[in-house]
Amino acid sequence: MAKFIQLVFLFASLNVHAQLFQNPFGSGDDKKVSESPALEKALRDLESMEVGSGFDERYRTLSIEIERQLDLKRGDCGENVGNKTDKQRCFRNIVTAHKRYLERGFVLKKVYLQRLHERQLTALEEAKTKALSELERQF
Repeated sequence: MAKFIQLVFLFASLNVHAQLFQNPFGSGDDKKVSESPALEKALRDLESMEVGSGFDERYRTLSIEIERQLDLKRGDCGENVGNKTDKQRCFRNIVTAHKRYLERGFVLKKVYLQRLHERQLTALEEAKTKALSELERQF
């Protein structure tokens, strides 16, 4: 009977140890570190952004906000995460978010530059046509 009680006590203490130190279900602090609604909203805004009038300013503002949110999340990962696996998961989430930001940013910049280049080429063609017509009119 004593061995049975010791076995039950050992089992209970191992369960408590596992819950205290490993916490497989996460705690409120884990959720705060792994979830960043402001960062997610900024990334969704970037992904839904279209190139148009005022693109420069909107993109610059959104980029500053995303960079700020990434910095805040980096700080949270460094300070508030207890064990190594949670810290690694937190930093992987940051890398994933940063990749989303960079990939969408480059797509938007490319489209913006292509449109800008098309406008410049159109203006150049118009200047050429005007110069040639002016030259022919003079002679």
